[in-house]
Amino acid sequence: MLKEEFFSPVSNPALDLVLSGVADSMAAATSVYSLNNGFPEIENAKIAIIGVPEYRGSVFNRQMHRGTEAIRDKFYRLKKHDNNSRIIDLGDLIPGNTIDDTFFALTEITNSLLKKSIIPIIIGGSQDLTIAQFNGYSFKEQLLNIAAVDSRFDLGIAEEEVNSSSWLGKIIMQQPNYLFNFSNIGYQTYFVGANAVDLMSKLFLMPIELARSDQI
Repeated sequence: MLKEEFFSPVSNPALDLVLSGVADSMAAATSVYSLNNGFPEIENAKIAIIGVPEYRGSVFNRQMHRGTEAIRDKFYRLKKHDNNSRIIDLGDLIPGNTIDDTFFALTEITNSLLKKSIIPIIIGGSQDLTIAQFNGYSFKEQLLNIAAVDSRFDLGIAEEEVNSSSWLGKIIMQQPNYLFNFSNIGYQTYFVGANAVDLMSKLFLMPIELARSDQI
């Protein structure tokens, strides 16, 4: 799944930062998929950035078509202090004909990178993509932890299709289930009822850690 044809190259303005070549910037330290330089070499990379412009699962119906570019624009301005970790940017994953196709591709790509000991960093998309990323880690058949910064708990209801407000509930219901710990940072009490907090604390006896925004 780590093939050029599954991705579209990075375009301006993020690419302009890469080409500017500020010596100590993240832009200069990253091998980026572009039309001029081609697809980056996977081997010996430590970190891989993947843009995923997939928003069909967003309950807010937000179409951030330039969302991955906006994230890259900020990221590549940062400074790099570790010179030993090779970073690659694979560009944007081309969304599938259906959202399930995108989920499958992202799971396989995450899986392939992890098997090469490359840490995937996924940018863009709506929160339901967490399921695909989580499933990419499940090949190890080891217990996994999730930390989320969210104003509410995205449990949804059992009959609901996968979307950005039900992804956590779908992960909890998966069998076999490898979720050991879920930490939610910054939930807001006016979006979350007391019953939901109690349910999250008792759910499957998982050690779920909750922090309200007024506690931070």
